[in-house]
Amino acid sequence: MNFQELIDEIKIGREVEFVYNDKHYSITTYEKEWKIYCDDTKEELLNVLKSKENNLLINELVNFSIDKRLLKDIFDKKEYEKDSLYIL
Repeated sequence: MNFQELIDEIKIGREVEFVYNDKHYSITTYEKEWKIYCDDTKEELLNVLKSKENNLLINELVNFSIDKRLLKDIFDKKEYEKDSLYIL
């Protein structure tokens, strides 16, 4: 899955889980918010209110990074663990 495919899934409200650099991450929705969460560190990395077609979240994801690496690059270059990707 590349970054545009990730964005397309989020636009329709799908959640995503993946592993990057041996850490488990999730992009999930809860009540009126979207969150990016690292399961291993128990850290909330991003919190965004829901919006039409999730545009607020998508705007944040364009420049969002994990360990100084853009999420866009992680997905476009398939640097996440391929077997770890779940679309919910």
